[in-house]
Amino acid sequence: MKKKLLKSKSLKVVVAICTIALSGIANAGVIELTPDADASVWDFNDDGIADRIGNWNRNEVYSPNNVRTVIEFDLSNFSAGAMVSSAILGISEFTTHAGMGIDLFAYNANGSVELADWGRTDIFQQTFITDGILDRLEFDVSSVIQTLINANATHAGFLFKDDPNNIGVIWGTYDSKSNPENITSLTLSFDSIPVPEPSTFAIFTIAALGLASRKFKKRVS
Repeated sequence: MKKKLLKSKSLKVVVAICTIALSGIANAGVIELTPDADASVWDFNDDGIADRIGNWNRNEVYSPNNVRTVIEFDLSNFSAGAMVSSAILGISEFTTHAGMGIDLFAYNANGSVELADWGRTDIFQQTFITDGILDRLEFDVSSVIQTLINANATHAGFLFKDDPNNIGVIWGTYDSKSNPENITSLTLSFDSIPVPEPSTFAIFTIAALGLASRKFKKRVS
C-alpha cells in the first residue's frame, strides 16, 4: 500500500513538472536583447563601394553619408510559431545636427557584420529626423520581427543610413557603458511561445520520470 502511494505521488510530480514546463514556455513574456553584432561599414574611398568595417567598442555609431551602421540581434532561440505582440528597437541619439533624415532598414542577418551589409536595404522601415540633442529613439519593428521568426531566421539585422540629401550626422548609443539606459536594445513581447517539439518533450518527460523514479527508490530502500 505504501509503495502504491509513493508511486502515485511520483506520478503527480512528473505531471506537475511537465505542466510547469509547458505553461512556462507557452505563456507570454517580455525579453530584452542586446546586439549580437554591431559595427559601422565604411565607404572610405567615397566611391560607392564599401571597403572597411569599423567597430567602436562602445556601441557608438557614426553615420555620415559614407558610413552606414549595422546592428544584428540573435533570434535563434525563438522558433516559428512564436506570436510577437510587439518588438521595439531602442537606440539613443546624439547629434550636433538637427533636422537630418536617417533611413532605417531591416534584413535577414547571420550574426556577423560584413562589407556586403552596406547594401542591405531589403525591408524599408521608416525615415526619422534628428533633433540635435541626446534622445532615446524607439522604433516599432514588430511586423519584420514576426516575419523573420516565421522564416526561422537566426538573426534580425538593422541598417541605418543617411537620407541621400543629408550629410554629417553623428548618432548612436552615446556613452552606453557608463549610462546603461542608453544601450541599443530590441525588446520583444510575446502573446505566445510554442511548446517543445514532440521529440524534445519526450526527452524531457523521460528525464522527469527518471528523477521521480530515483526519489521513489530512495524512499522505499
